[in-house]
Amino acid sequence: MSDTTARDFPAGGVRHRSGSFPSFSLRDLVTAFFYYKRVTLLAFIIPCILGVLAGLVAHTSYMAQARLLVLYGSDYVFHPGNRDTGNDITLDRNQIIQAELQILLSPALASETLQAVGVDKVYPGLHTDDDGLHVAVARFASDLNVTSVPQSNVIEMSLRNADRGVAVQVLKELISHYISYRSGIFDKPGPQGADAQRAQFADRLKKAEEDLAQFGIEHGIGNLDEQISLQIHQKADNTNQQSLTAQQIDETAARVAALHKQLAGLPQTVQMFAESTRSQQSTGLTDSLVKLQIQRRELVSKYQDDFPLVRDIDRQIAGVHAQMGTDPGREANINRLGRNTIYDDLHREEITLTSQLQGLNAKQAQLVVEAGRIQDRSDELAGLSRHYRDLQRTRDVLDQSYRSIARSGEETQLSAAVERAGAANVRVVQPPDAPIAGRNQRSLLMAGGVVLGVLAAIAVFAMLNATRQVFVSVRDVERQLDLPVLLAVPLAASRRPAPKAPPPTIRRTVRRPSFGV
Repeated sequence: MSDTTARDFPAGGVRHRSGSFPSFSLRDLVTAFFYYKRVTLLAFIIPCILGVLAGLVAHTSYMAQARLLVLYGSDYVFHPGNRDTGNDITLDRNQIIQAELQILLSPALASETLQAVGVDKVYPGLHTDDDGLHVAVARFASDLNVTSVPQSNVIEMSLRNADRGVAVQVLKELISHYISYRSGIFDKPGPQGADAQRAQFADRLKKAEEDLAQFGIEHGIGNLDEQISLQIHQKADNTNQQSLTAQQIDETAARVAALHKQLAGLPQTVQMFAESTRSQQSTGLTDSLVKLQIQRRELVSKYQDDFPLVRDIDRQIAGVHAQMGTDPGREANINRLGRNTIYDDLHREEITLTSQLQGLNAKQAQLVVEAGRIQDRSDELAGLSRHYRDLQRTRDVLDQSYRSIARSGEETQLSAAVERAGAANVRVVQPPDAPIAGRNQRSLLMAGGVVLGVLAAIAVFAMLNATRQVFVSVRDVERQLDLPVLLAVPLAASRRPAPKAPPPTIRRTVRRPSFGV
C-alpha cells in the first residue's frame, strides 16, 4: 500500500502512520462498503425485485365510501330500576360512536352481508361453503375500514374491492343489514307474562290436537261431517242398487221362463238334406229327347209338318218317349239330419240368462250385506260424534285463544318496530359511491421495494461491518494490533505489469486498500 522509510520511525520510538488520522472517517466506511459490495448489493436488489414483482401482479382496486350520522336517541338510555326514580343511565358521544363502530365491524353482520350479495361475487374463486365463508369474512374485515370523524357524530365507511359495482353494492347491503341488525340488538323484549301465556296456550292447543288426532286414529275418523255425509250417500246408493238389481232379477227370470217354454216345443234335430239319384239310361234318354226336340223345332221353322225329315224326327221322339216309359226314373233316395240351429241359439241364450240370474242373485246378497255394514258404521259414528265434537270444540276454542294472543303480541312487536324505525337515530349522510378511476398500488409497491432494499442493504452492511474479523486497511491493523505496518502488499500486484525502473528516490504513495502484514 505504501513504502516505508527511516523517516517514519524516529530514533526515540515507533510512530504509527495512521496516528495522524482520526479514529474513524468516511474513507473507512467507503473501504468497508467496497469490501462487502456484493452482499450489500444483493441485499438491496432482492427487495427491489420483490417490489417490482408485487407491483406487476397488483390489481386495480376501487374504494367505495359512505358516511353515517348517529343521532342521540332512546336506544342508549337505560332504565335499571323504576323509571319514576329518575336513575337512568345515558351514554356519552364517544361511547355511542364506539358502540356503533363495534356493530359495524361485527363478523355476524359481515357474514349476513356476504351471503346477501354472494361470496363468489364479492371474492371470485372462493367456495360458498362454511370454510369459504370464514375466509371471506376475514378478507372482508381487512378490506373494510370504519372510522369516526373526530369531534363529530359522523362515521366514515370505506370498502376496497376489485370491482367498482360490487364495492358499492356490498357497502349498500352492509348499511341496510346494519340498520336491521342494530334494531335487533336494541329491541327490547316484551313482557314475560304475555310470552308465558302464549307458551301455555300453545302447550294446551298441542295437547288438544294430539287428543283429537289420537281419537280419530283409533276410530278411523278423519272428518266426522264428511264421513257421515259419505255414509248417507253410500246408503242411498246401496238402496238404489238393490232396487235396480231386483228389477234385473225379475226380468232375467221372466226371459229364462219364456226360453224354457220355447225350447220345450222345438225338436233338437231336423232334416238338413234330401236327394234321389237317376239312372244313366234315363239321363241319356232325356238328353236325346232334348236334342230331338231342338232339331224338330228348327225343321218346323223351315219345312211343313208332313215333310219327311220332320216325320222322321217325330218317330224318333215317339220312340224315346216309349223307352222312357218303360225305364224307372229313380234308383235311390238320400236323406241327412242335423242340429236345429234355432234350438241351439235359444239354448245358449238360456244358459247366458241363467248365469246372469245367478250373478244378480249374488250381487243382491252382497248389497244386503253392504247395507248392514253401512248401517253399523252410521250407528257407530252417531255414537262417537258427541265425544269427537267435544274434543274438536275444545281444540277450536284453544286455537282461537292462541291466535288472539299471538295476534296481539305480533301487533305489539310490530308497533314497537314501526316506532323504532320511525325514530331511528342513524342517518345516511353520504350514500355509498366509488370513484370512476381505481387505485393501483404498483408505484407504491415498487417504491416500497426500493426503500426496503436500501434499508436491507444498510442493515446488512452495518451487521457485516460490526461483526467482521478481517483487516481491510492498514489503519485497521495499526488500530487493532497497536503495531506499525512495515510493508503493505496489494492483492492485485501479481496481475499488474512490473515497473520498468525503480524510482530514484523513496517516496510515500497511496494505493488501493489491501491486507496489512
